[in-house]
Amino acid sequence: MELANHTISKRFNIIEEKLERLIEQRGRLGLVKIHSLPDPAYDLAAPLDVSLEYDGGEWLAVLPELEIYGDGLTEGEAIEDLKSELLDLYEDLNSIPAQKLGLGLLAKKRIVNKIVRKTKTR
Repeated sequence: MELANHTISKRFNIIEEKLERLIEQRGRLGLVKIHSLPDPAYDLAAPLDVSLEYDGGEWLAVLPELEIYGDGLTEGEAIEDLKSELLDLYEDLNSIPAQKLGLGLLAKKRIVNKIVRKTKTR
């Protein structure tokens, strides 16, 4: 009986390790498109490619060209957090006159303004 329990335990550990590797690989290789933003006053000029990564218990949704990310316990939470971060970046950068931004932030402002469109005034 002890040998059977040991064998079962060993097999369980192998399966558990394989499952963890699959989850990690799936997260690192994930690419999804987002088509909308959480606020109906804004929309996207075109669908955006978002990289999904699984990092030690949480998901990251990343837009590398803007150096922003969202995180969450699920892929969906991470994507929704990223959408909120994108809107925050849009609002923050557009609240500052272009002449007061450094080159890096001005470049980000140009990119975000090509991606996000205001559909109606609040």
